[in-house]
Amino acid sequence: MVLGTAQFGMDYGIANVTGKPSRKEVFDILDLAWESGIRRFDTAPDYSTETILGEFISVNGLSNKAKVLTKIHSLKGQSDFEKAIKKSIELSLENFFCPIEVLFFHDPNDSELILNEPQFFKSLLLNYSISSLGVSVYEPKEVERLSDCALELAFQFPFNILDRRFEK
Repeated sequence: MVLGTAQFGMDYGIANVTGKPSRKEVFDILDLAWESGIRRFDTAPDYSTETILGEFISVNGLSNKAKVLTKIHSLKGQSDFEKAIKKSIELSLENFFCPIEVLFFHDPNDSELILNEPQFFKSLLLNYSISSLGVSVYEPKEVERLSDCALELAFQFPFNILDRRFEK
């Protein structure tokens, strides 16, 4: 299981009527999640949650146990995608105090880079504390488009009782 942390950094969620939780509330939620056996946490720089999640990991001595899944900012408009990706990774690693289990492209349009520059992405896995790469997708065709990728990818996609388009 994975605990999503978007709501920890912003007013997020269709059922969210109370807004962004306080630091104490976030720590209480993370404590309960940890006590319940949740070891994976989904975050992103765009959620403004990496710092508080990293603080929780550090304060509780969980650097070797917590599994963090985070994302790369959209690369739209970036002239030097390699520099932008490395900067994003370095900032995330600095925030977490632990390795990144999966580094996702937040924008599926950026995932073309994986197809076009596989050596660069292999080097990221070798040179940074990242276990694997992935892509956040919103349509099945985005997964199909990446089916010829030379790298093994993780996919993050919406799936719930009302949204079952990935079921097949």
